[in-house]
Amino acid sequence: MKSILVLIVLGLATVAAFWFVWINRASEKIVTSTVPIAVAALIGIFFAGWVFGGEDDYQIVFPVSFMIDLRTKLEIQTPYVFSEFRTRFGPSKVPELKRQRPDLFPDDKNYFARNVYHHYLQRSLVDFLVVLYRGSWIAQQVRFDIGTGGFGFYGPAQDAKSVPSRVLKKDEIEKALAGNWFAHINWLPEPELSLPPNSVLKITVPTGGVDQQSPSDLRIENDFCTVSFSVESDYPIRSVGEYRVMAGLSDEDVSDFATDTYVVRARIHYSKLRSGHPDMKRHKEWARQLVDEVRRQFDEELIWARVKEADMRARHYPPEIFTPHGRVPQGTR
Repeated sequence: MKSILVLIVLGLATVAAFWFVWINRASEKIVTSTVPIAVAALIGIFFAGWVFGGEDDYQIVFPVSFMIDLRTKLEIQTPYVFSEFRTRFGPSKVPELKRQRPDLFPDDKNYFARNVYHHYLQRSLVDFLVVLYRGSWIAQQVRFDIGTGGFGFYGPAQDAKSVPSRVLKKDEIEKALAGNWFAHINWLPEPELSLPPNSVLKITVPTGGVDQQSPSDLRIENDFCTVSFSVESDYPIRSVGEYRVMAGLSDEDVSDFATDTYVVRARIHYSKLRSGHPDMKRHKEWARQLVDEVRRQFDEELIWARVKEADMRARHYPPEIFTPHGRVPQGTR
């Protein structure tokens, strides 16, 4: 309210100043002295807003990994240590793609299918956004981790109905994903993605064959900010690292297991033109929530930390009890 009153006063003062110059327009001294002052004032306003009022870009880099069986090119599901914390929101789409496109899954253990999982990662990012922002882009996430169990859910915030959204339907989502091998494989019959007004979803899919390296990009642009996820395919390795030990498997058991890792660069760019707009705060909160939640779900470092924590807890259970990973390996308690 105070800022509105200040703007009204400044507006009236500006009108009065122009009226004074207008009624004295025959005076060369008044006109020539006023114009430079007015120009300098206008430049100062734009300079202050553009340079000092803008928000710095936010950037973060994190890894995403898929652990696969080279015999089938499918994700490793058991023991549960391999899949417990890797939420993909619904059944894996890779078996369906293998049924539709067997040419992408050659019967060769030297192929790591890393471009398949690059496409799958991009589609998984979209699927997660559909879960988080279904119904409104003003979303809340509630989660608890307590001794009696943990739970959480996503959904529209209490004030979401009062804020308009741009809703992308199934056809628009698939159109944005054009060229992605998983574009038409849906686990929800009618997926919807709610975005801020005037938002545009732009996706650049990976290129090349089943095992080729190529970048991809997913970005959401609107009048207030641009959120982007650039993905690069890192070199795959024929190993699952310490997961083998936690799963209680031998070297022979994991000889055909591999890990495809990708580097995700998330970035938020804020509009300097609208840095002081009343709606900018809400857009900032949405953009940071989006990036933070994506990282929480996909960041391999965070997943690995949760796996290690669960493993330490499991060591306190009796051997006959099934832990989240399976039985507690003998000799580890």
